[in-house]
Amino acid sequence: MNNTDLRKKNAIRMNAFKSYLPALLAVVALLFGGNILNPSFSSMKNVGSLLSMASIIAVAAAAQTFVVLIGGEGIDLSIGPVMSLTALMIPHLTKGENNMLIPMIVFLVLLGAIIGFVNGFCSQIIKIPPLIMTMIMGTVVNGLTFAWTRGMPSLSIPKNLLLMKRQPIGTFSGIVFAMILLVIITELMLRKTRFGKSLYLIGSNRNASLLSGININKNVVLAYLISGTIAALGGILAIGYLGIGNIKICESYTMYSVAAMAIGGANMQGGRGTILGALTGAIVLQLLSSVLVAAGWNQGIRQLIQGVVLLLILIAIFLKNAKRLQQ
Repeated sequence: MNNTDLRKKNAIRMNAFKSYLPALLAVVALLFGGNILNPSFSSMKNVGSLLSMASIIAVAAAAQTFVVLIGGEGIDLSIGPVMSLTALMIPHLTKGENNMLIPMIVFLVLLGAIIGFVNGFCSQIIKIPPLIMTMIMGTVVNGLTFAWTRGMPSLSIPKNLLLMKRQPIGTFSGIVFAMILLVIITELMLRKTRFGKSLYLIGSNRNASLLSGININKNVVLAYLISGTIAALGGILAIGYLGIGNIKICESYTMYSVAAMAIGGANMQGGRGTILGALTGAIVLQLLSSVLVAAGWNQGIRQLIQGVVLLLILIAIFLKNAKRLQQ
């Protein structure tokens, strides 16, 4: 490797670090503020609980990452509904039996993949705007969930799935390790595979992608398919950790997935973003929620403050991206 290649590689690494820096500073600031409000805020028990809840956001954000990377107004608003669907259907389908767990996980993950495929096909091939397509799909999925479960959650969760809330090491629940495994696999997929590199190029410059011989239609549809697959898996992990849910158990994770990506340094117009950045953003979101709880405010005030803070963060990020594009 010559000096020019080495400088380019170092520049890429520095830019990646800079994209994570605001989120990392936010983590430090929120931990500091939480400790002021509650001296036990950064205890291992609380950190373990915080990472467990952040894991669900991180999985949702990983699903969103694949879609947002491709640009072209790519977004998946059906992530929350798909997570709710699988979270509520897994107890109904297994009836609490461990021997039915693996087959039903495979079935529900395939169902999530089919939903993602339909989103991608209709968005890319039929040219329905992704925002509209995935929002409508979310409504369809919510209807399917209600029709199947009649709005009644089942408490018959297989014991093996409840391993997600057990703590095999220290204060860290099983869902944290499942999330770490998913982050490693998806990050390597984006960084090391031809498909992952194609997503970055498609999001950065579609004309250049065409000239490079990349099949844009195939890769975009596949990105949505992967998003649906990860979302389906995320719902199963969520119910395994939470142990109980309702028809809207994962509704808010659509918003969280977008916010976590943006906070983690992704360009919402495509071409830039990482799973690690999304994980950092997920931790920031969960820390913010925990700090507001530690402050003792009621749920309404917490939602108001959290919404305003997220809005300000997103405005700052989009203004920064717009300025970069003008340059």
